[in-house]
Amino acid sequence: YRHDKSFNSIEELERVLSILIGDKARLSKATPFVNSRTVEGWRINATDKSISPIGDYTAVIRKFKDEKEKLQLVDIIEGQTLSDNMSMLLSILPKARFSFLTVGSTGSGKTVTNEIICKGIPDLDRQVYIENPCELTPARIENGVVVNDYIQLWANSEKKDPTPVDPTPNNLVENALRQTPTWIILGEARSDIEFAVLLKAATTGHNVITTFHAKDPRDAIRRYLIAYLATSSNVPAELAMDSICNSFRFIISVEKLSDGSRRIMHITEILGSDGLKPILNDIYRFEIDRVDDKGEIIGKHKRVGKLSDEAIKQMRRRGIPDNYYALYTLDPGEDEEETYNGVIK
Repeated sequence: YRHDKSFNSIEELERVLSILIGDKARLSKATPFVNSRTVEGWRINATDKSISPIGDYTAVIRKFKDEKEKLQLVDIIEGQTLSDNMSMLLSILPKARFSFLTVGSTGSGKTVTNEIICKGIPDLDRQVYIENPCELTPARIENGVVVNDYIQLWANSEKKDPTPVDPTPNNLVENALRQTPTWIILGEARSDIEFAVLLKAATTGHNVITTFHAKDPRDAIRRYLIAYLATSSNVPAELAMDSICNSFRFIISVEKLSDGSRRIMHITEILGSDGLKPILNDIYRFEIDRVDDKGEIIGKHKRVGKLSDEAIKQMRRRGIPDNYYALYTLDPGEDEEETYNGVIK
């Protein structure tokens, strides 16, 4: 909504911007845009009046909820982001040690989705979290004691010419390989080199979770391939595609729809590749039925596939009881109804 108040003077605005940005940066004609963090940890992007055709400053603040306000699984099921059966399937992924990718647009709910799934990682699995900024809260506290094995690192990618010992995301992923990790969780893959280093981790026996921008599972594979080849042009594209499709088992696609609702649009298993074509197996999809007069999108989650034999074998190797995933081994039925916290909606 629009706010009807304004600053009293340009000097007041400049003082507020200076406080928001902090001591480490300063807007000027020489530095016309700045990415920073407020003292609360919120992201801020500010631009100088010198690059505005009407001489305006801008500041965009992205706030994050604190631990007490963060959404829980019950909340996103209640909001129909996913169904009960989908949540059960996602809870199995970390227990079975499946590497997966969560993709979507800005603000679609990728980080919230990963936060909730990562809570299912067994306590004794060492997790290395690499983020910029740090949004995930991996600590599990029981009776005032942290019970899980994790390392959380804040990556910094602001240097124009980083050295091998600067804490960039790709340097920290490289370093994580030496920290005996069970899981490497990169908050978001952004640069081409980050995609490449993450694939190196995934192909050397580490379990990997990350997010990045893509519109659906097929687009996610395409985006990953393009990013990887940009840094590894000597690798045949078919071989790169094979490595990607054999390193990650699932893709979770989330979207913020035009009516403001957030939905997990796909839970997709990656079965491998055929040349440059990924072989994908949708387990769940959100299907839109109609849009009502108020612009509300009416649809439903639907199971459209079943798990592969390879996925079932891995779950058995990890000691997951058969009844946990029995539903997902069956052909989807026409009369199968998805519930949300036990209620059909």
